[in-house]
Amino acid sequence: MAALAAPALVPTGFVGYQLWLWRHTGNLGAWRLTERGGWHSYLSLGYPLHVAGRFVTFTSTANMNMIVAGTAVAAVGAVVALRDRQPAP
Repeated sequence: MAALAAPALVPTGFVGYQLWLWRHTGNLGAWRLTERGGWHSYLSLGYPLHVAGRFVTFTSTANMNMIVAGTAVAAVGAVVALRDRQPAP
């Protein structure tokens, strides 16, 4: 029963945090505005395509540099793991 309690509490925590932000900022959309203003991201079904397009065109931003570096590290790690014949998890 306790294992089911944590996933059930997640939406409650999220809604609680949004209400806390609203109370302290006076703006119900404070989280969305921070995401858009600070990280230039937004909630949209097209946003993953936007990120993928920027990844393909190698637009240089700090976020994109981290994505490229993370992808390179993951690719090198995968090659090393395959060459060392690491066992499957």
